[in-house]
Amino acid sequence: MKKTIALIALTTFILGKANSQNVQRVNIALNPSYIKLFDDKKISCLGFGTALNYTVSKDNKTFASAKYNYYLPSKFSYQPTLFNNNNSNLDQVDLAGTAKLFQFSFALQRYFIGEYQYDFSVYGSLAYNFIKGTYTYNLKTPDTNLDYSFVDGTKEKLNGKGLSIGAGCEKKFGAFYAFADVTYNLNFNKASSISNTFDYPNEGTKIPSYINLLLGVKIALF
Repeated sequence: MKKTIALIALTTFILGKANSQNVQRVNIALNPSYIKLFDDKKISCLGFGTALNYTVSKDNKTFASAKYNYYLPSKFSYQPTLFNNNNSNLDQVDLAGTAKLFQFSFALQRYFIGEYQYDFSVYGSLAYNFIKGTYTYNLKTPDTNLDYSFVDGTKEKLNGKGLSIGAGCEKKFGAFYAFADVTYNLNFNKASSISNTFDYPNEGTKIPSYINLLLGVKIALF
């Protein structure tokens, strides 16, 4: 991951030096972030992130971005049906979960109102996303009379990828550009789980669609 970010930074630096005219083609964004997943766990997390943006068109209306967002641990409740070793349905139990997520994406963004380094502009975006992390589960009310092998601290790993569409706007304030950005993300695959006690032991659970909200500043570099 670190090598990838370093390579992107070096490439954009070289391209920026070679193509710089009257506009600083490269900027970095810093932002608080929010994610909301649309499934029965109802997970939502606050976090923070950064992005490296490079203007790729001569008219300064299209730019490419590499984005990273880290989300703070978030608590949630969950009620799966547990099974015994014979795959017999036992009972629905109450679990307390903790979600730890991070996200990386590559995006193309196109201005529809204004353009790069205008006083005010609006853009749309299309991105390829990766979402990774873990869900950690613990029993809310342990019951030794139930015949199942659930162990507190059971972890489910998430490793998702998909596409997102979004829109954003930015406003110039001196040397900075404040921006707001919202995206809707649709995943293509399922989570992989190391637990064999849930009702999806073999296939994993479908990673749900989700939204992202970013608010932050962009700082022109060169």
